[in-house]
Amino acid sequence: MRYQMVFLLLFSICSLLNAQAADSSKIFISDFDTFIRLLEETHPDPYSVLGGRMEFNRKVQNYREEIAKAKNNEQFYFLLNRFLSSLKDGHTSVNNPQGQNTSNTLYLQVKLKTAADGIYISETSPGFEKHKGSLLKAVNNISVDTLLKKTIDIKASENIYGGYYNLISFLERSNYAGLLFPGNNGELTLTLQAPDKSINNAVVSYAAKRNYAPAKSQVKINEPNGLLYWDMIGEEKNIGYFAWNSTVSRELGEQILRDSPQNLENNLRWIYQSLPEIKRSANNEEAVKMIPSLYEQFYTLLKEMKEKKSEYLIIDLRSNSGGMTPLVPPLMYMLYGDKYLDYNFNLEYNRRLSPLFLNKIGMKSIDEYNKKYNTDYRAGDFQFGFMARSLKDLPPQEKRSLKNITYAGFGAEYVENLNGKPIYSPSVIVLVSPTTFSAAYQFMCMLQMAGNAVTAGVPSRQAGNTFMETTPFELPGTHFTGAISNAVQIFFPGNSEKGNILMPDFTMKWEDFGRYGFDENSEILYVLSLIKNGQIK
Repeated sequence: MRYQMVFLLLFSICSLLNAQAADSSKIFISDFDTFIRLLEETHPDPYSVLGGRMEFNRKVQNYREEIAKAKNNEQFYFLLNRFLSSLKDGHTSVNNPQGQNTSNTLYLQVKLKTAADGIYISETSPGFEKHKGSLLKAVNNISVDTLLKKTIDIKASENIYGGYYNLISFLERSNYAGLLFPGNNGELTLTLQAPDKSINNAVVSYAAKRNYAPAKSQVKINEPNGLLYWDMIGEEKNIGYFAWNSTVSRELGEQILRDSPQNLENNLRWIYQSLPEIKRSANNEEAVKMIPSLYEQFYTLLKEMKEKKSEYLIIDLRSNSGGMTPLVPPLMYMLYGDKYLDYNFNLEYNRRLSPLFLNKIGMKSIDEYNKKYNTDYRAGDFQFGFMARSLKDLPPQEKRSLKNITYAGFGAEYVENLNGKPIYSPSVIVLVSPTTFSAAYQFMCMLQMAGNAVTAGVPSRQAGNTFMETTPFELPGTHFTGAISNAVQIFFPGNSEKGNILMPDFTMKWEDFGRYGFDENSEILYVLSLIKNGQIK
């Protein structure tokens, strides 16, 4: 009798587990179907990269079979992102359900950085100092090239530098490293090539806090905040330096506070990611005032440079992963005046008017959109157009109207009386890295095109001919969140190579970083050397 009871108990437990697995399977399949519907409604083109609509549907049907076998949220997440990786779209993604719980995150006790030809150790914790600057060759006896391919298969990358960027993200956080090394035991064995070319192995563990030795740079920069700031640098303090670490600013907060205050709290969370040192005020108006002003700081810098007759301005976008491109026009106008307004950028930018996009901008239907903008679109239509078209044929006063030279009216006090003349037009050098993405990439391109700016550093993970913007979504069953691109940009028509990777004018490989002792500001030291040697005019 006892054995019968045990058998019945085990049978009941197995039946319950099977029922739970069946329920999970239904939820995963239902959420996958919802996700595919949203993707087809919102994304500009999820088909072409897969060979057309039929092949897209073939892949969807194959993945439905795999998703039916998923046993937990992590497996479902992995399958969703593996499906998306083939789109090569950095703006379309699903958030990692484990990654959202930062309280459980453990960090690798070395920091990694991308050079144009690989990944190296840029900072270390105590005990690993001798490995600073070492080039990463393999992890757990798996080559970096193999890991790169696996990473690109797991998470969408627009080019190889997106692959490097994501690989570093996976390696540096324990809850992501498991995607590459299932059953990871809390440490990694790194195979490293030292600057002297010798090969060494280092076993590096994960810990609750980043414990890197304080970085000491040869470049001394006044950094009053983590978002945007300026200084005069160089041996004679005659070179302008402007860092912008996220394409947001006080002006964006003021615009949201004015036009859609109900969205301010969510946007402040985004802005304050770059400002951890500024405490959040309980009062929204006070919180916005604590955000640095973009236009005030840029104006002050250009005035200082003009007074000192400074020839060079370094704009640092190495840590800028994007934000709001519409913030850029006042900066361009301060630098170039009518030259900016007259320039024909030919940057094609087409936006899809999907139900999800309309919901993002606070509209319930396409009819509401048409009524507001006096248009005649249907749901799913494209709004074809260009970014920053030439205005040279317009009368001067119309061309220089505030709608063309300000951000929603903000910044007017710095540009409205320039009458087409710049405040100051130095030679501009833009510092870039794989982190430079989205709106930061667009700003870089505009500086190159209209201002003949040169670039230095490591290529951006952003492609020039690709999908853009993020439209958020949430799946009803698992409550997974993510974003889907709702626009496509074509910056380099007919040039697929340049449209995939935009190489800097002065590209930095591992040995280039080594020449400056793998200083955290090696890119700045490199540019200062180029200026000193007359290689940048």
